[in-house]
Amino acid sequence: MCIRDSGRGINLGNMLEAPVEGKFGHVLKKEYLSIVKKRGFKSVRIPINWAAHALDTAPYTIDEAFFKRIDEVIAQALEQKLYVIINIHHFDGMTKDPDRHILKLLSLWKQIAEHYKSLPESVVFQLLNEPHSQLTPKKWNSVLAQVIPVIRASNPDRTLIVSSAEYSNYYAVDYLRLPENDKNIIVSIHYYLPNLFTFQGATFMPGEYHTAGVVWPGPPQKEVQPAPGAVQAEWSRNWFQRYNTVKGAENPASEENLDRHFAKLEKWSKDNKRPINVGEFGTYYPTDMASRRRWTEAVVKAAVSRGFSFHYWEFCSGFGVYNAKANKWTGLEEALFV
Repeated sequence: MCIRDSGRGINLGNMLEAPVEGKFGHVLKKEYLSIVKKRGFKSVRIPINWAAHALDTAPYTIDEAFFKRIDEVIAQALEQKLYVIINIHHFDGMTKDPDRHILKLLSLWKQIAEHYKSLPESVVFQLLNEPHSQLTPKKWNSVLAQVIPVIRASNPDRTLIVSSAEYSNYYAVDYLRLPENDKNIIVSIHYYLPNLFTFQGATFMPGEYHTAGVVWPGPPQKEVQPAPGAVQAEWSRNWFQRYNTVKGAENPASEENLDRHFAKLEKWSKDNKRPINVGEFGTYYPTDMASRRRWTEAVVKAAVSRGFSFHYWEFCSGFGVYNAKANKWTGLEEALFV
C-alpha cells in the first residue's frame, strides 16, 4: 500500500478500545463510516482493545463474539471503500511489564493475522499503540523482532504500521530498529505538541495541564496565568514563562517549532526510506476554537507537504470534529482539508 493511498484519515476513537464498547461514551455506528466517507476522508484508524477480550492465560484465545464484531466493522468500512487500520490499543500490561505479557501479544497477533489474512491490502495492521514506560525503546525493538515474523507467517505482503517509542513521540523514530529486508512498514508518530496547549483543561491529565486560555501560536496578547499544578512543576512553570514572553520562532508554541519537528521527521524518513504516518493529533474541546483550527491546519500542512498520511484524533468525543448528538460536523474538520 502506498502511504498516499491512506491519505487524510480519522480515528474512530473512544469506541472499540474501551474495555466494553460504549463504556467510553460511544459505540461505533455503521452510519459513522458513511459520514466519514462522504466528508472526504480516505481512511479510518480503528483503535481496538483486543487484550480485554482475550483469555489472560495461554493460549490467550480471543472471544469469538468480539472477533465477529470487529469483522462487522471492517466490512462496513470496506463497503465504503475506506482504507482501514486496526491496532492493539490499551494493552496496559505490555507497557507495565512487557516480559510478562509478550506471549499474550504474540498470540493476539497470530490470531488476528490468521483471521484476516484473506482481506484486501487496504486493511493495515498497526502492532501496538504508544509504547512507553517499561516498554522502552530498546525493549520495543526486541518486541518488534518477535512480533513482525509472527504476522509475516500468514501475511507476507500486508502493510504494517509500527509506532515509535515514548508515547509515539516524533524524536523517538531515531531509536527504531526495523528489519532491513521488510520495506512494507510505515512508521507512525503521534503529535500533541505543545501538550500544555492541546490537553488544556483535560481532567484525566495531571494538574500541570489544567491551565485554561492557552492560545496558539504564542506568545499570547495577554499573559496566561498558569494553574497551581503548572506552577508547582518546574517543567510546566518554565514552559509558561517562555510561552508568555518569548517572541517569534523560539516561542515553544510557535509554528516554526512545529515545522522543525516535521522537518526532522522528513529527514529521518528520507534517510531511512520509511514512510511516515501521523497516527494521532488533536486538541481537547475546552481549547479556544480559533487556536484549535490554526494548530490543526498547521499540522495538516506540515504533514501533507512532506507526503505524510495522517489520522486526526478523533471523530466524535472530547477531541472530536463531529457532534454525534446533533448529527453534524463542528466546523473544525474543515482544517483537515486545507
